[in-house]
Amino acid sequence: SHAFTVTTLDLLAQIYKKQGRLDEAEKVLEPLVVTSTKSLGPEHPRTLSARNNLASLYSITSRRDKTEQLLKENYEIVLSNLGATHSQTLSYMYNLGTIYSLLSRYEEAEEIYLDLIEQGSEAWGDDQRSVMDARLQLARDYRERGLIDLSIETIRNNLEVDWQVDGVDQGQMDSSRELLRLALMRRSESLVLAERYDDALDVLSEIRELSPDRKQAESLVGLLVYLD
Repeated sequence: SHAFTVTTLDLLAQIYKKQGRLDEAEKVLEPLVVTSTKSLGPEHPRTLSARNNLASLYSITSRRDKTEQLLKENYEIVLSNLGATHSQTLSYMYNLGTIYSLLSRYEEAEEIYLDLIEQGSEAWGDDQRSVMDARLQLARDYRERGLIDLSIETIRNNLEVDWQVDGVDQGQMDSSRELLRLALMRRSESLVLAERYDDALDVLSEIRELSPDRKQAESLVGLLVYLD
C-alpha cells in the first residue's frame, strides 16, 4: 500500500540521517513528501511524519526558512483537525517555537511558548512533556536575551513541577538544574560588578548546591567572603 511504502522510505531516510548521510536522506525525503501528499493526502499521519523529518533535516543543514515553512504547514493541519490542546498539536507548536529560537526571533518564540504552556497546562497539567520542554526553552531564550530574572523564575517553575510529580524525567531535571546554575552565574556576575557582595554570596551559595564542580563553586564563595 501507499502508506507502507511511505513508512518504509521514511525509515530509510532516518537511517541515512543517523549515519550522517544527509544528502542521501534528503534525496529520499524531498520526493517522498510530494508523493505522500498526492497519494495519502497532506493530513495523513505518514505525510505529517515525512514532512516533519524533512523539516528536521533542513534544520540540521541550516536551511531554517524551509524548516519553518514545513513546520508551519504541519502545525496548521493538526491545529485544524485535532484542536489547540491535542498533544500532537502541542508537539508541533513546540517544534515551530524552537525554529524561531534558533533564528533569534525570540519574541515570536516567546508568544508560542507562552500559549503552549497556558493551553497545555489547562488541558493536561503542568507536567505535560511539551509544556515542560516549552518552559525549558523559554528559560534558555530569556537568558540569551539577558532577561536573567525571568529565566530564573521560569526554570524554577519547571523544577517545582519536577519535584512534585512521580516518575520524574531525570534528564529533564538535570537540564533544568544546569540552566538554573548558568542563569544564577550570570546574576552573580552582575551583582559583583555592582559591588553587592552579600547578595552575590547568597546567589553563589545556591550555585554551589547545583554545581557539578563543587570545588570551583566553593572557591568562588570563598573569594566573595574575602571581598566582603
